[in-house]
Amino acid sequence: MSFMPIPSVVPTTLLLLGIGVACWRLGTIVVMGTRGQKLKAWADASLVTAVAAAIAFGWLQGVMANRFERAAVRVARTSAPTADVQSVQTSATTPDEIAWEPFSQRRLEQLISEGRTVFASPQPIVDALTRAQGQRSSAAVTQTANNSVGDMSHGS
Repeated sequence: MSFMPIPSVVPTTLLLLGIGVACWRLGTIVVMGTRGQKLKAWADASLVTAVAAAIAFGWLQGVMANRFERAAVRVARTSAPTADVQSVQTSATTPDEIAWEPFSQRRLEQLISEGRTVFASPQPIVDALTRAQGQRSSAAVTQTANNSVGDMSHGS
């Protein structure tokens, strides 16, 4: 679950719990039951799974996304009072998106000198290294870029 969006963790856990209940229901009857009992157990299990999925991703995911968004804005406001949180929110197309801008070394240096937090994708670095080093393999270039990003994040 570490690779999924944070607001989806609780709904996914609820769905897995529903699947677990459905499996338990099937396990109580399927082996020794009559054909009618087996069909009813499968219908019950299917219904439990469908209800869990509907609640988890039809309702709970929206609730969790809103809570996460409010918490993220609250943390951003309290941890960086000089940051312009409202302008970042309104410049994105939806509340769940980050207002990205094209990579520019000059803009990066400007934001860092202002003490602003900067999230940079390693892809522009990979592209620049690929153009500059032309002959090297893309795997080596990607490794070099990842090392560069790691060095920047540690303040080197």
